[in-house]
Amino acid sequence: MEQRTVNERRVRALDDDALVDAMRAGDEWAFGEFLARFRPVLLLYAEGRIPSELHAECVDDVLEDVALRLADPRTVIPSRLRAYLVSALRKKHLAVKRSRARRRRHHEDAAYDDDGSVAVVRSVCAESTIAASRGALASDSPHPTALEQLAAAMAAELDDETIRLLTWIGRAVPHRTIAEWLGKSYDATTKQIWRLCRRLERAAPQYAATLPPDVQRELERFFRRVERGRRPA
Repeated sequence: MEQRTVNERRVRALDDDALVDAMRAGDEWAFGEFLARFRPVLLLYAEGRIPSELHAECVDDVLEDVALRLADPRTVIPSRLRAYLVSALRKKHLAVKRSRARRRRHHEDAAYDDDGSVAVVRSVCAESTIAASRGALASDSPHPTALEQLAAAMAAELDDETIRLLTWIGRAVPHRTIAEWLGKSYDATTKQIWRLCRRLERAAPQYAATLPPDVQRELERFFRRVERGRRPA
């Protein structure tokens, strides 16, 4: 506990640029401080502007995305990091609103036959929503994702929890949902996923080479998204 307090005080004393430098050096305490430092800033902006039910989807996604992006040494650190985060949140909220509006129109169109008179029932649930409704162990699919196939190839050096993480990440399960399934805090889970992505970037190529070409291409796209700081989709 004392060592934890020392580390928390250490990263809390860093200015924003130094904090990002520590993240780039692989300091997981710095990553946790990034989330703790800027989440209140985004929640304050979101208050009264973004519906509370979208806070997790918008605020947490932006924090994860920007943290991963800044962890890449090739990324230029914004001169006004707080303003940059607020701008990213605003864009994220607009994108979520547009996406939900499109889904709503699609659902309304799908609710009627061509003549507009007979209601029909169609399943339009997102895969991640279905997985969440079925629980943490619902990862059995006849079509394994690229990350699941990578996990199978690396099984000899991965523990069960890491394999589950790869399965859920590959199926676009939100970090907050994964935290609930693991019984851990959101902060701890996000740091764990961050470390796993960095580990995979180093170790995955040799294993990916043993997989089919289409799986290799999907893994390449996944790691490009990680580099850009975007969540796997």
